[in-house]
Amino acid sequence: MKLKEIQFNDWIIELDLHKTGQYYTEHDIKDDCSCNACNNYRVNCEYMSSELMHFFHRFRIDPRKEGEFMNIGLNDNGEVHYMGFYHIVGVIKIGPTKITDKWNHMNLIKIDNYEFAFGSDNIACVPEDFPIPILQLEFSSSIPWRIEEKYE
Repeated sequence: MKLKEIQFNDWIIELDLHKTGQYYTEHDIKDDCSCNACNNYRVNCEYMSSELMHFFHRFRIDPRKEGEFMNIGLNDNGEVHYMGFYHIVGVIKIGPTKITDKWNHMNLIKIDNYEFAFGSDNIACVPEDFPIPILQLEFSSSIPWRIEEKYE
């Protein structure tokens, strides 16, 4: 496995960008959840800034293709608060491995209205065909409800 080492804030991670990119290219979005909340998240991907898209593409992630998108509810501005994660082929060399170690205190990666952290403990919702080793890029964001279907 050819790994690329990248540093973000408190993390140094080693990634296999080829395997990650190959997975996201070959993964059929039709296999992902099609509920209104997930569809709304995917529509919002079309409105992501170039900086945010560059961040995802740096990891070879297609942000429309979920590890997991969770609708937490509406915030005070009427936007939908999402939390979720994407899977990446790689390992955390230095830095916290549990998101709870970081999320409330911290040195999160912040781009636009997104906050990101890496974790390798408690990996969840891994597709059977996802290559190993696995780490998660976890996120929190509030975004508009853009689809025609009513928010529930």
